[in-house]
This record gives sequence, C-alpha cells and structure tokens, in this order.
Amino acid sequence: MIRNPLAHGSQTMAILDDYKVLFYILILLFHDIVNADNYQGDDKYLMWVYRTSRDMRLRGEEPTYKKIVEKAEKQGLDLTKVNAGFSQMKSETRS
Repeated sequence: MIRNPLAHGSQTMAILDDYKVLFYILILLFHDIVNADNYQGDDKYLMWVYRTSRDMRLRGEEPTYKKIVEKAEKQGLDLTKVNAGFSQMKSETRS
C-alpha cells in the first residue's frame, strides 16, 4: 500500500511501476552520489579510449599509446585523463 498525500492520505494499492521508479532512484543514488567503490576515473575519457582503440583495430592498425595520444592531441583532449584511461584499459585487459 502507498499513502497518497494529495488524496488526503488515502492508501492505494501499489503497482509495479511505482516500485520500478523507486528501484531506479535507489540505483542512481547508490552509483552517482554514494559511490561505494570510491571510483576516481573519468568514464567519458575511458570510453573514448575504448572506442578509439576498437576503431583502430577495425581499420587494421595496432592501438598503441602513441597513436591514441596523437588522436587525443588533434581533438584537444586532456592528455592526463587519456593516459589514465589508457592505463586503466590496459590493466583491465590483462586481468
């Protein structure tokens, strides 16, 4: 039962959509605000490194650090974040 304050406190049966919204809000709060893993990375740059590496492999090139940094410089990206994303990608592929 869910109490509806707009209807003078009457209670109505909860439907699945009510619980879905609550569930999604809890997930967002946990991952975006609480951040239990204390994640320090930048997903935007990590995904850029993944995408650039994949595109290079599809073109038949070997995605080396030097080539990825050259592409990042051409696009005006923050090289320290690209370096962190590249090292994180390499550490994940080794495990």
